[in-house]
Amino acid sequence: MKFRTKRARWLLVLILLTLGGCGPVISNELNQIGIPVGEHGDWRTGPNAEVSGKSTKDVFQDPQSRALAEAACHGDLPKLDALVKHGANVNATGYRDVSVLAWTMICKNYEGAERLLELGANPNFKMKRTGDDSPMWLAAGSNDPHWLPMMLAHGGDPNIRSGYRTALMIAIEQDRMRNVKLLLAHGADVNEHDSGGNTAAMDAAALDKFNVVEMLLRHGYDYNLQDLTNMVSVGHVPPNDPKHTAWLRVLQMLAAKGFHPNVVPHIGGPPPGLAPPSTDGGGHP
Repeated sequence: MKFRTKRARWLLVLILLTLGGCGPVISNELNQIGIPVGEHGDWRTGPNAEVSGKSTKDVFQDPQSRALAEAACHGDLPKLDALVKHGANVNATGYRDVSVLAWTMICKNYEGAERLLELGANPNFKMKRTGDDSPMWLAAGSNDPHWLPMMLAHGGDPNIRSGYRTALMIAIEQDRMRNVKLLLAHGADVNEHDSGGNTAAMDAAALDKFNVVEMLLRHGYDYNLQDLTNMVSVGHVPPNDPKHTAWLRVLQMLAAKGFHPNVVPHIGGPPPGLAPPSTDGGGHP
């Protein structure tokens, strides 16, 4: 994902605030544009939220939209009801398409956000000029336990994307296991993939999160299992590594489905309990 510096600063700080921290992919993107992970001088959360020098009044130029965002950020439910009754748009947007709901997430006002959803705010609205993010996608990667259940309860799409990243992918990348389980419980498609064939399971394998790969396999993951087998195999985990048991279990599950590594074998041959690597170039039984 490529970013221009000014837009990137706004976008990534917005993501960082709503996720409550960042995994390796977002950390790398922050570092590329000179924002050290852990820097806190560029934003403020709470009812008087501010991102890169922009407060609620800067983000929402329209007076009615601004009043709605301020009421939501302060949890003023009667005022929210009154504003919507008099025509305020709960799906109003401001600077770079930031929605009132997304801004309320930065304010961390749960009551305000929930009332917006009850009044018709769309958790799946993609803020096109803010990297295609949506409140639902941001909730999937957030460390705040309130957001994802709230979005799902109000029509959040467990398969929503931002760019190529699905909700499952961002939850895995951010190491939000609670969110991964919740998304799966709400029907997230484990086989969802982009045009290049990238999947949540492959992301998990690349990050050495073999317990997550196992979970996805148990939930019916079956897309391009040969590539997954090769990826898991290449990430050889020594017996003294805490991840070894999950790594070996995944390889055994794949072998039981008839898939064996067809890449350069590990020194010393395949792990104990596994058949030798496939010699015909294929992994199907």
